Amino acid sequence: MGVFTVSEENVSAVAPARLFKTLVYDGDNLIPKVIEAIQSVENLEGNGGPGTIKKITSLEAGELHYVKHKVEAVDNDNFVYNYSLIEGDKFPDTLEKVSVDTKLEAAANGGSVIKVTVTFVTKGDAKPTEEEMKMGKQKVSEENVSAVAPARLFKTLVHDGDNLIPKVIEAIQSVENLEGNGGPGTIKKITSLEAGELHYVKHKVEAVDNDNFVYKYSLIEGDKFPDTLEKVSVDTKLEAAANGGSVIKVTVTFVTKGDAKPTEEEMKMGKQKGEGLFKAIEGYLLANPDYN
Repeated sequence: MGVFTVSEENVSAVAPARLFKTLVYDGDNLIPKVIEAIQSVENLEGNGGPGTIKKITSLEAGELHYVKHKVEAVDNDNFVYNYSLIEGDKFPDTLEKVSVDTKLEAAANGGSVIKVTVTFVTKGDAKPTEEEMKMGKQKVSEENVSAVAPARLFKTLVHDGDNLIPKVIEAIQSVENLEGNGGPGTIKKITSLEAGELHYVKHKVEAVDNDNFVYKYSLIEGDKFPDTLEKVSVDTKLEAAANGGSVIKVTVTFVTKGDAKPTEEEMKMGKQKGEGLFKAIEGYLLANPDYN
């Protein structure tokens, strides 16, 4: 079995309670009215709670098609709605199901932050196609666990990283501050040695939230930057884990020029570099318990 996950985060001007009620409780009647392709949403089994199965019929290129939608979880207090697509007349033979987890949170403007994670569960070693994953193709999310507590890991990564990273990652030769004091707008130049040659990338700090252990930055320039790439944004959030360590949540977003798409190699590289950084920092802190 293969599991492949993509995520998306958007902002709506509508408050969570109102948006959630409309989506979850009024959606069967409203969705066919607001989405032209959808002809009907039919309840086959259940009362709307977990286990409910619905049949959604849509018109595509003049032909009717259907997909079955199984409700997995409804949490009215926390505005969470999870469902799976489990069957359809165009369902690939290699696909077990597609799970969609949705959570609405209050936004600063009085609206909602809409967080959606789509998980493709395939049969055997199969992978979802480009077409199947196109909804989240330019965003890669990863979640890992570290034995190091969030406060210590965050301080080391964000505030000591310029000095420490060249010591713990062999390929990185230097991290040079070009502009700013470490806060939003700061620009750094990271020089690395790859296959015997020096290369650089510029890193722009977008946000630092010390209280919530959030660090966001973008890669904006480099001597090996593809012409089709505008920037690569990396959003990191550390949360406390049950073992006293951290849950590390990283989302890498590739912003391309025009209709260009990042290559598989570029996306894989972004994911691997993020993982490698955390593993290197974690290893150093575990080996040096007296550090900071």
